[in-house]
Amino acid sequence: MSGLWTKGMGELRKLALESPSRNLTQTERRQRTRERSEAVRVYVLRRANGICEACNAPAPFETAYGQPYLEPHHIRRLSDGGPDTPEWVAGVCPNCHKRAHYALDARAFNEGLAKRIGAKEEAIMDS
Repeated sequence: MSGLWTKGMGELRKLALESPSRNLTQTERRQRTRERSEAVRVYVLRRANGICEACNAPAPFETAYGQPYLEPHHIRRLSDGGPDTPEWVAGVCPNCHKRAHYALDARAFNEGLAKRIGAKEEAIMDS
């Protein structure tokens, strides 16, 4: 973590004002992306039905198309070889999505989410 976190707010503000964004250096970056299934995305969001599959809270807002806003979260990241299949993708609110990636308890959170989604998928297959 950056040493800036230990500085007082006054000093930090001064440093922020001394480094204006108009002098930023431009860089180029190559990025590898994986094609995701639109059918999986729609299925997962319909399965969630406007309720976060992690915290059970309603979607925080509706999109311009009138759909509840949730984000598909790959419980096992595609970049780590995770599958793009319904049993490994959850419809989650933005807060839970960030928690799944950045929280101190992210591993345990994803393990619990995997169990929850596995049970939902099993119930759907049995119906």
